[in-house]
This record gives sequence, structure tokens and C-alpha cells, in this order.
Amino acid sequence: MGRIRQYDVVRIDSVHKDLSGSHCFQPVSQPVVGEEATVVEVLAKDVFILESVNDAGETLWLIEVSARDVDLTVTWDSKTERSVG
Repeated sequence: MGRIRQYDVVRIDSVHKDLSGSHCFQPVSQPVVGEEATVVEVLAKDVFILESVNDAGETLWLIEVSARDVDLTVTWDSKTERSVG
């Protein structure tokens, strides 16, 4: 996992544990492999608050995750404002 910045868009590549006990602020659903989310906040080097929304812009989930919990790939780089990969 490369450097992840606030407002990057990331894809969930794998989930290493049940996230239902994590700091989940909006538990409408849980992250699943293949979903994309926006990095709302970078709390520490490998700890993030991620938000996933539906097509209407409604929050599906808002959760705190660490690199131990999930593998992430940046798909939109907020610094360059370009798609990645």
C-alpha cells in the first residue's frame, strides 16, 4: 500500500477481519471487497476514516480502518486529481 492521502479514493482489495466491531460511525452496511471509498481523514500513518456512498450520495458506511484490517489501492489521487491504474 502506497501513501494514502485525505480525499483519495481507495478500493477495498481484501478484508482481514470482521469490521463490525470497528469504529463504525454509519453502519448501514460493512465494507466489502471491490467497493470504493473516500479517505475522509488520515488519523495516523496507516489508520484512516473511510466513507462509501451510493449513487444518490447517501452514506453507506463510514468506518475507521487500519492497514492491518484491509488492503487498499488508491484509484483516485487527490494530489494530482487523476485516476490511478
